Amino acid sequence: MAAVRIHQANDQSSAEVMAGRLRAEGIPAEIVQADAGPPYGGFALSAAFDILVPERLAAKARAILASGAPGRRHRPRG
Repeated sequence: MAAVRIHQANDQSSAEVMAGRLRAEGIPAEIVQADAGPPYGGFALSAAFDILVPERLAAKARAILASGAPGRRHRPRG
């Protein structure tokens, strides 16, 4: 089955955290460099990382990422 991009992270650390969260929920997630860009000083640079999941699980994965960190509750300020 085809994998689809559900989110694009600005750095690899953020992508790893999000993919780990999805994996903990039973959704296989893959991280791919979105834009390898031209080499600069011998290093390939990337400013973005795509998070890919199976197409059939994309809606569930988006909902998980949109819900915030597990165990975190939003408390009204007052």
